Amino acid sequence: ERVEEATVLFILVEHFDSITRQLSPEESLSFLNRHFERLDMICEKRRVTKIETVGAEYVCAVGVERADVEESKQGGHAAVLKR
Repeated sequence: ERVEEATVLFILVEHFDSITRQLSPEESLSFLNRHFERLDMICEKRRVTKIETVGAEYVCAVGVERADVEESKQGGHAAVLKR
């Protein structure tokens, strides 16, 4: 389904390579899991749609779900962003 307005957020873990050089593979995965789980909780609380994670990048969006589209129609896309 086509949407008129959406906002996509790309979050990249700063200095990921230098941080993980000091960690084992298991510790690197644990590091990412901790941070991405926290982002998942924030997205869920704010009704933001998680799109995907790729390496050290987290991608989420608002305005892509049917409820977002309806909210946008009533209060404008800015109302969706203020959640």
